[in-house]
Amino acid sequence: MQSGLYNRSGAVNYAYAYVFNYNPAYHKFSADCTNFVSQCLKAGGIPMVNAWWRPWWDKDDWYYYRHGSDAYDSNNDDDWSWSWVKVQTLYYHIKARLGTQVSSPSQLQLGDIVQVDFDGDGTLDHSMIVTKIDGNGNRYVMYYTVDRKDRLLHEINGTKYYLHITY
Repeated sequence: MQSGLYNRSGAVNYAYAYVFNYNPAYHKFSADCTNFVSQCLKAGGIPMVNAWWRPWWDKDDWYYYRHGSDAYDSNNDDDWSWSWVKVQTLYYHIKARLGTQVSSPSQLQLGDIVQVDFDGDGTLDHSMIVTKIDGNGNRYVMYYTVDRKDRLLHEINGTKYYLHITY
């Protein structure tokens, strides 16, 4: 695992630029939170991983390939890995390749990822990116699906998984 290469400000700036304006270079999913977080990570310099011998659902792969110039992949011909769009698979990918799970939100920096299990069934349901830390140490997040900008992390219900990017 690399260290110190992640451009946190690049990831956060991307989040601010696209939180309410979807980037037409990507497919628009109905549940789009992990796609948005993946776009932010890529904007922060995280390299895509795609080994030809692994299937697209493998947690070790993380990629999005655009084919053509159609806005929002209207032709449905782009390719992506499960870890690009699925909450649980991105969690495994981050832990295996990009960072570590931490126990407290106070350990999160800008550009880190928070995932939530809303119903307590052990399956992660939602992905968010840390975009702001105020003078009191409160963390704020942005996310898609129900698009939100700078929402206080402690206002979000559910079991939270804090992922610190160390790449």
